[in-house]
Amino acid sequence: MSVFNRTTVFSILPFFCFLVESLPQIPSSSGSGTGGSAQKGLAFNDTSPSLDVFDPYSSITWCHNWNSAPNNGADSKFPFVPTLWSDQSPHSDNWASLAQGHSELLSFNEPDNQGQANMRVDDAVSAYKNLMMPLRVNGVRLGAPSVSNGVGTNGNGIEMGMGWLNDFLGKCNKEATNGACIADFVSVHWYGCTDGCSVETDVAAFQDFIGKAKEPGLPVWITEFQRFGDVGTQQQFLDHVLGWLEGQVERHAYFMVQDGILTNGGQVSDLGNKYATG
Repeated sequence: MSVFNRTTVFSILPFFCFLVESLPQIPSSSGSGTGGSAQKGLAFNDTSPSLDVFDPYSSITWCHNWNSAPNNGADSKFPFVPTLWSDQSPHSDNWASLAQGHSELLSFNEPDNQGQANMRVDDAVSAYKNLMMPLRVNGVRLGAPSVSNGVGTNGNGIEMGMGWLNDFLGKCNKEATNGACIADFVSVHWYGCTDGCSVETDVAAFQDFIGKAKEPGLPVWITEFQRFGDVGTQQQFLDHVLGWLEGQVERHAYFMVQDGILTNGGQVSDLGNKYATG
C-alpha cells in the first residue's frame, strides 16, 4: 500500500521507511532466488524518524518511500530506490529526471488496489512501456508493478494480487522479444490476517504467497510486509520468516520505519532490532 492513504486503511499503523538498492525477461541465471543473502531495506515516509539510527546495522542496504524522491532526506548510507507511484500527475511529473542516477526503479504502487494506483492491466502495460522502459539503459533494472496479496477483484472489477501480476507479465512478455516491455524483477506486498489468527497460520500464508510470486521465474522484492498484532507476535513471525527468506528473495522491507513499529522515540525499537539482526 501507499503511504498516501494507509492511515485511512490501517489507522492503527504509522507510516514507513524502507531499506534498499518468455525468456528475454529473465535478466540473469539467478532466477527467482538470490543465491545469497536477501538484502534488507527500510520503508519510510515524511513522518518517519531519521534513518540514520539504523546506520550501525550492516544488514540494512537500501530504502524506499513509495515516491520518486526521498521526501525527508533519506540517509545517504542507504541507497534510495525511486517509485513511480502511478502514471498520473503529480507522480509522473519529472519522473524521468528524478529517476536518473539510480540502478533500480519500482513501478506503480498496488495497481490492483482500488485505494492505490488502481490501474487496469492494459493501461499499466502501456504506461510501463512509455514511462519505465525508456529508463532501462546502462544496466538499470526495472521492477514490475507492486501488487498486494489481495484476492478476488476490487470494487472496480480489477483482479487483485498475483492474478493481476501474472496478467501484466503475460502481456508484457508478448513484447519482450522486441524490447518494448521487460521487467527485471517482481515486487509484492504482503499483510497478515486481521482476525487474530496464529503466527503459524500467517507464516504458512506468507510462504505460500512468496512461492507464487517466484513462479514467473524473476527475482522477487517484498517491498512491504507485516504481521498484524502486538510486538511479541510480530517478533515471533520474524523469527520464523527471516531465515527462510535467505535465498528465496532478492530484497525485502518490513512495514515500516515509524515509532511504534521499527522505532520508538526516534530510536531503533526491539522490533526494529529483531528485523535488522534476525
